[in-house]
Amino acid sequence: MLSAVVLAVLSSIGIWWVWRRYSSSRPTAAPVEVRRQVILSWGLVTRMSGCQVQVPLPDARCTPGDIIPENTVDVLCSPSFRTSIVRDSVTSAVEKRRVYERYGIPRPANNRGSTQVCEIDHLVPLELGGADTLANLWPECSSGYAGWDGAGFRDKDHFENYLRRQVCSGSISLSDAQSEIATDWFRYWVAAGRPGGMN
Repeated sequence: MLSAVVLAVLSSIGIWWVWRRYSSSRPTAAPVEVRRQVILSWGLVTRMSGCQVQVPLPDARCTPGDIIPENTVDVLCSPSFRTSIVRDSVTSAVEKRRVYERYGIPRPANNRGSTQVCEIDHLVPLELGGADTLANLWPECSSGYAGWDGAGFRDKDHFENYLRRQVCSGSISLSDAQSEIATDWFRYWVAAGRPGGMN
C-alpha cells in the first residue's frame, strides 16, 4: 500500500516536472497542444535502446506513433494550419539526435540539402495530426545508407502528402490515414500506386 502511494506521488512529481520544463522553455504558440502531447507521450515509448528498423518500417516497440487528438480534420485542413506550430514543440534537438542512438544507426555527417540521406521522422506526420514526442520519432534513411535497402524518407513524404489530400477531400478518414501510416506505411503506399514515387 505504501509503495503504491510513493509511486503515485513520484509519478505526479515527474509529470509536473515535464510539464513545467516544456511549458516554461518551449514556444507557447499552442500551449494546449504542447501540454496534451507531453501527457500522451507518457508511457508510450516502451524501449529507449536496442531498437531495430525493419526497412522501411520503425520498431513498433520503440516508435508506436503518437497523435494530438485535438488536431482534427478541421484543424489540419484549415488554410491557417502550419506544422511549425507542432514541430520541435516537445522534443529538443538533442533528444532528436539521440533517436539515432536508440536505433543504433550512425548519425550521418553533412546531412542536409542534396547530401541528406536520413531524417528524424515523425511516424504519424504532423500534417496528419502526429505529435512531436519520442513515441512518434525514428531515424528514416534512404536507399544505400548504412545498409538501408528499400524505400526511404522521400517516398514516405510523398505518401504523407497524398494522404493529407485524401483526408482533406473526404476520401479517407483521418483515423484511417493515421492508422495506415503508423502500422505499415509502405504497404499502403504500394497499394495506392506509390503516389509521387517510382512505379
